[in-house]
Amino acid sequence: MKLSHVSTKLIYEVIRLKNEYSMSVCTVPMLISALFAIRDENEFTNLFNAYFEKKLGIKFDVIDKVIDELINAGKQASVSKSDMQLQPKSTSTPITISTDNELSDIFEHLANFLSECQRVEITPDYFIVSLFETGASSIRRFLKKISVNYMEAEMFFERKKILDYEIVPYEISHFVTYSNPQYVEKPCHIVGREKELKEIYRNMLKPVKRNVILYGFPGVGKTAVGELLKHNISNDLCPNHFKGFKIFEMSVKDFLLNCNDSKEANEMMNTLLNFLSKRKDDIILLIDEIQTILGKGGLFDPKKLDLSTTLKPILVRGDVRIVGMTTFTDYLSFKHDQALDRRFAGINIIAPKMKQVPAMITPMIREIEKEKQMQISVEVIDKAIWYAACFDFNKHNPDKSLDVVNGAIANAQLRNSNTLTVNDVINVFHVSFERWEGMTNRVKKGTAYHEAGHYVLNVLTNPGNYVVLAVSIYPTKEYNGVNVLEVDETVTPNTNKEYFYNEIACDLAGRVAEELVFGDINSGASEDLDSATAIAQSMITEFGMSDGIGKNRVYLNEGMGNDEGAQEVDEEVSEIINLVYKRCKKILIENRDFLDAIAHALLEHHILMKSELDEIWENVKKERLQNPTSLPKRSKNTQHQEIEKFKKFGKSTQRNLKRLTQKARRTVKKHIRKFHK
Repeated sequence: MKLSHVSTKLIYEVIRLKNEYSMSVCTVPMLISALFAIRDENEFTNLFNAYFEKKLGIKFDVIDKVIDELINAGKQASVSKSDMQLQPKSTSTPITISTDNELSDIFEHLANFLSECQRVEITPDYFIVSLFETGASSIRRFLKKISVNYMEAEMFFERKKILDYEIVPYEISHFVTYSNPQYVEKPCHIVGREKELKEIYRNMLKPVKRNVILYGFPGVGKTAVGELLKHNISNDLCPNHFKGFKIFEMSVKDFLLNCNDSKEANEMMNTLLNFLSKRKDDIILLIDEIQTILGKGGLFDPKKLDLSTTLKPILVRGDVRIVGMTTFTDYLSFKHDQALDRRFAGINIIAPKMKQVPAMITPMIREIEKEKQMQISVEVIDKAIWYAACFDFNKHNPDKSLDVVNGAIANAQLRNSNTLTVNDVINVFHVSFERWEGMTNRVKKGTAYHEAGHYVLNVLTNPGNYVVLAVSIYPTKEYNGVNVLEVDETVTPNTNKEYFYNEIACDLAGRVAEELVFGDINSGASEDLDSATAIAQSMITEFGMSDGIGKNRVYLNEGMGNDEGAQEVDEEVSEIINLVYKRCKKILIENRDFLDAIAHALLEHHILMKSELDEIWENVKKERLQNPTSLPKRSKNTQHQEIEKFKKFGKSTQRNLKRLTQKARRTVKKHIRKFHK
């Protein structure tokens, strides 16, 4: 058997101990002593020292005393002798070592170990594996005397870990893992992410700044894209340039859990940087929750320990390709850190379209189906997707649809059934249905008209690059009803003043519809008002799109600090909201037949899909053509009516006058003077 350079030193140390103790054979206690004593200048990690002294805190003098006792005890025993020849790596002259039976078993195990693991030479760590895998009585006695649990030590020195340390050094193994073996020849059920993968490869092939951040809302599949990247590279299902690459993953949380102070953290990080720099040409480092390197999430105080600064040297050199993952909100942290931002390319992982979700989640569901021995039909999967859209509106696909399927499986198991039904899907949201049953007819009707109002304004004004896929009036924890919208990122809307007015109108439409029917507004519509107010304020302070103080300028934060500036903005926001509210009310009055038809259908069916909504809309249009006299009366927007409205609003008249044309302003002033006389 061949010995590595360090193992050769180890064997010479064992022979030296044999001679020192004047024994005829080498024993396992001598091997244990040599494993503690061996040193090497070429970044060799002595795992015995690392575990017993550093990890467990056992003093070396205690260890030395116990080993001395075990070696001396071996002098009293009568042992058989066998000679073993070992071949050092550096010379052609073999080493002959005389061993007792226990140590002979260790060498026999080592021969098998090399064959099974396809290794050529023995390293010191392989001796440790053999000590535990043979169950040598000497190592058991040694651990008992120093009060160390044998099973815990055995787990620390298990074969897989020792082999992993050959790739990832022990010093960083608790927060860096080698991923490829987990994915080789393993099936992958992630589909529909080819576009994102191509973008990752494109950025990593750049000569410099080859780092990528995958960002997006929770649940859109950032981690899934990372999983697919690991699987494809591990199985050479990638561009030729990346075949043979190794992927390592860094856990910032695990890194910090093993740091007692900033000095220790810097030492570990330097070990990581040295490790990465040596293998820079064929590795990719993945960092999930990468915002944590900036101290986000409360894991550590960035003033005391700045990991981003520690990583910047390898980012500057471009030695390593780093792929990070974070949420859309936390990605903004990187935008504020210019040094990091310019070295990472951001790739936005967006939620899949509704029509893409079935193909994306079905392979994963089929795996769950096998594992749980559950029959899941296509119809049930489709229902789960649509119910997730209506009841988990604030979450994102594909994660939210999979959550619904998992919840439905739990319901089926409670029924002791191996067939998933639509009722199992419905029962995932049993709390919502119970709330629905507890709602009064007045509240149900108000919710129906509220959501119908949103829908009608969306269809008539078409303010943005989105379509309404469904409308639901079933309540959830967050809302009483919802218009399920889907954004089309390929469409860029004309974001002029009319666009923002229509956006505000769509937000206010639910409130307006309730007011038309009941003469008052439900407090549950407050979120719509928050959104409308935010848009109006942005028009004034950010986009310079108002007719007053915010025209053609940005209202800087320092300008908002004084009461006068804040009051001016507040007044103009109120005027925009009032103007749009009237416009919205006018539209809904003129299209009351559409509003009533949608609301009545919602009260009957509770959830309407796009196809059903389109059919209702077309039926109302046909009814209009057949009975033109039944159309809602159009309001006549005369100048006299406008003047009467200005009178009603009292003091706000003067502010509104500033927004009129010169001609209209003179006319209105004339009528106001007559009114006061």
